[in-house]
Amino acid sequence: MKIQLFAYTLLFLFILSCAEKKYKRTKKIIGRNLYVEVFTANSLGLNQEYLTDSLSFRIYIGTVDEEHDYYTYQCRGDSLYIKKVLTGNKNCRWEIVQDSLKTLICDTEFVVKKPISLTQLKTKGKFE
Repeated sequence: MKIQLFAYTLLFLFILSCAEKKYKRTKKIIGRNLYVEVFTANSLGLNQEYLTDSLSFRIYIGTVDEEHDYYTYQCRGDSLYIKKVLTGNKNCRWEIVQDSLKTLICDTEFVVKKPISLTQLKTKGKFE
């Protein structure tokens, strides 16, 4: 009975440690007063990213695994475009480039969210 209780206690503590969210770093988006705050999502190497201007809004972008994917942020006028790029062997494909040479390309990107209006974000004051 004591061994079972000890095992359950260890399992409970392990699960709690995986759910811990800790600040990791802040990345600045070039050309704007925007920042991406990165937090560890769990002990398996997943990170959560939040977009903020540090004053009027903070929105959740998503979860990434630094070994296999990352987000790109691009500002065009008042709009912010966010894409997720998948890297690694499972996303590789062969493409023929100049002079019929084959090149192995291992990135696949897709749009995460519709373009975000920075003016609307600042006026609505959304915090997640």
